[in-house]
Amino acid sequence: RELRYVEDDKNDPNVFKRNVLITTVSIIFIFNIFNITLNQSVKEMGLLRLMGAKKRNVRCMIIYQALIITIIGILLGLVAGVTYSYIGISNYNEVLYSEAGLNPKLYINNEIVIKAILVGMISVFISCIIPTFKIGKISPIESIINTDKIKNHRSRLGIDRLVSKIFGFYGFMGLKNIGRNKVRAAISMLSIALGGYIFITTFSSMQEEVNSKIEDMQNRYNITMQFGVNADPQISKYTDSDVENIEKIKGVKSIHKIQITNGMFTFNNKDINKEFTTYNGVEKKEIMEDKLVLKLYDDDYIDEKLNDFVEEGSLDDIKKDTDGYPNVAVYNYFYDIVDDHTIKPIFKELNIGDIITVKIPVEENNTIVYKEMKVRVAVILKDEWIAMGDGDFMPDLEIITSNIHSKNITGEQKYTQLGINLENPYDEIVNNEIQKISRSIPGSLFNSRLSYHEMSESIYKSYIKSQIAIIALVLIIASINIFCTIRTNLLIRKKEISTLRALGVSLKNMKKMLIYEALAYAVFSFIIAMIPSFINLVKFTNWNNDAYINYGIENFMSFTFPIKESLLFFAISVFVCLIAVVVSNRDFESMNIIEGIKENE
Repeated sequence: RELRYVEDDKNDPNVFKRNVLITTVSIIFIFNIFNITLNQSVKEMGLLRLMGAKKRNVRCMIIYQALIITIIGILLGLVAGVTYSYIGISNYNEVLYSEAGLNPKLYINNEIVIKAILVGMISVFISCIIPTFKIGKISPIESIINTDKIKNHRSRLGIDRLVSKIFGFYGFMGLKNIGRNKVRAAISMLSIALGGYIFITTFSSMQEEVNSKIEDMQNRYNITMQFGVNADPQISKYTDSDVENIEKIKGVKSIHKIQITNGMFTFNNKDINKEFTTYNGVEKKEIMEDKLVLKLYDDDYIDEKLNDFVEEGSLDDIKKDTDGYPNVAVYNYFYDIVDDHTIKPIFKELNIGDIITVKIPVEENNTIVYKEMKVRVAVILKDEWIAMGDGDFMPDLEIITSNIHSKNITGEQKYTQLGINLENPYDEIVNNEIQKISRSIPGSLFNSRLSYHEMSESIYKSYIKSQIAIIALVLIIASINIFCTIRTNLLIRKKEISTLRALGVSLKNMKKMLIYEALAYAVFSFIIAMIPSFINLVKFTNWNNDAYINYGIENFMSFTFPIKESLLFFAISVFVCLIAVVVSNRDFESMNIIEGIKENE
């Protein structure tokens, strides 16, 4: 089963996006490291060029560095991956392993290992292309004269004064520090923004809304008891005694007794949508027949639930005969999942009063035979019955009527399905008591909203855990990026900082400047993250609405701005940036001012 999940992941677009994201973050991180290394070794490279080193020799230094990073990084990554996987599988499904008497074994797919190696090699290769070419163009004279190039923009004096007035001198200096190396700053902010994008889109409340609505669609009742396909149709039925035993359980709200049987209906080729016959593989001829599902409900369900899905006709008619024909409600749609994924009518034209010829299996002389009879269309159901009502997602004609017609149509009144609703759908005690009754009935199958909820919750928690791991990885990389960026800026500005300290600027005010710089990283990263997150969530809303409109649902969901998720991510990004600043500033607290003025390394 687990190997099948691995195979399914290969075709999962979300897994592909996740791999692309991790690769992108890796490339950003390594690219930033290469640029920082290049910036710190500019004078060294200039001296080597003055001593006669060729461009090729200088570039080889970056290439050798890339090879070392690739080899060590891949080896460490594989070891960490195997360790993480072993710990994970040892703590996964412990109950299942103990019940089966099995010890978990770690299976490593060679294809995944090769993919990991390729991702590492590609990440480093892309990251070192620009620094490799850039380092060969360094002018030897300029490199040993000055490494901190600052451009003055007179046209921005007005903006600078405004920023200084709003945030004060140290806030202004902190914001200006970001512009000293725009490329590194942009890369650092982008790495945080990627983590924010995953965080906001993963924990958006809209995902929970979709999961809840899908749960409602998949579970028309809190508990469903029905007989499997292999059950003997002659003896498979729930008795009044079974229903009474369930009704006695405290917490049961209502029980709908349903008789479901599969039959056939006869039709003329010209009357049916050609996509329907093609989809169901019906041999084309003038008179054809195909499967139908017949459902007979008690009057309570018809009055309370079915009335919401009437498109034409009256439900009062399906409780009686007209001209000797049993009146029925017809769901005249099927969902074409092969061609264009839309709901289409089965009969091109279906009107109230039309007569449909059906063949229903009945018992005669202890054998099952198909009884041909005619039914009258009294009600046509809306297309949303398939999703919001009690319709099946199968591409078959559905005929619904009152169980008053049971003996006339099927030969006997019996219950082949029980739809049970509870006071509390997730009450484990009530669910277990009803499940015991179901197990005591041969061939009966038990399905509940509780079990579906637990299964979906388990899948969702696994997804959340994987996303949290990715978010943590991205934010760690982002914090290292910011640490390296601020650290490099401090090294470059060592003389400048020492001069300011000599002029009377306190260490407290210098820290204030760095805090403003960190907050600027957090704010800009947050703004960058919000743009793709907003676009993604709008697309998510539109995609779901477009998908479910084919099930007859006009507005499946509405866009909800992720306020809580956004604020939480902003707090996390501020924390990450402040930690990076605190760590990068440690050495400067004890820096000798005189030595700082003399050196600028």
